[in-house]
Amino acid sequence: MRRKPKCLLPILGAALLSMAACHKTKPASETATPSERQVGAAQAAEAPESIQQQWTYLNRIRQSDALNSAIDRTTLDEQKHLGVVLSSSVTPDKVPALMRTMMTEMAKEFPRENVTLNVYVSANPLRKMGTAHLDDQTGEVTYIPEKM
Repeated sequence: MRRKPKCLLPILGAALLSMAACHKTKPASETATPSERQVGAAQAAEAPESIQQQWTYLNRIRQSDALNSAIDRTTLDEQKHLGVVLSSSVTPDKVPALMRTMMTEMAKEFPRENVTLNVYVSANPLRKMGTAHLDDQTGEVTYIPEKM
C-alpha cells in the first residue's frame, strides 16, 4: 500500500471548506434585494417619525430568537402602512396567535398608540393575508383575515 504525502491533507481540507462556503444558503432575513432595501429605506425616510420608530422596533422583534423563523421581513408600503411578510413555515391557523404576540410586544413599547400591521404571505407579488390592529384605548388586539 502506498503512503500519501502529508502535505496534501491541508490542501484537501482547504478545498473542501472552500466548496462548502460556495454552497452556503441565504438566510431568510436577507431575501430582499438591494433595490428593495433602497426603496424601503426611501419610504421609511418619508414616513412620520412614529411610523419610523414602530418599523425599527418591529425589525428588532423580527430579529429576536422567538420570531426570527416566523417573519421573513418587514415592509412599509406607499401609504406608510407597516407590514410583516411571514415565512412559508407559518400556517394560516397560527397567524392570529402570532399577531397577538407581536402586537402585545408593540403595545409595551408604544403605549397609548394605535398600531396596525398588514400581514403578507411571501409571494411575488406579495399576497395580503390579513390585518392586525392594536387599539390604543382598550389595548385589544384584533386580527382580521383577508377574504380569499
